[in-house]
Amino acid sequence: MRPKGNGLVELVDEKPGKERGFFCMELVRLMWDDEEVKGWDAWHGRFLQAEAGQCAYRDRCPRYKRTMEKQKRKGIQLELFT
Repeated sequence: MRPKGNGLVELVDEKPGKERGFFCMELVRLMWDDEEVKGWDAWHGRFLQAEAGQCAYRDRCPRYKRTMEKQKRKGIQLELFT
């Protein structure tokens, strides 16, 4: 029987979880220029919105525009930022 990790020790042969982080440099650049976004809570909130597909800057984001153009060609958008 294989040993199981307990969270304190990482086992080399364990399969990684399905956790995926979200990060967008374009979002950071747009937030940096936005005077309304001040403090950790505002930044974190904007990241959560973008991760959920409701980016506050989608009207001026070139990455979002490219993603939408790709969606029109493929038909369905599976991920916001690809």
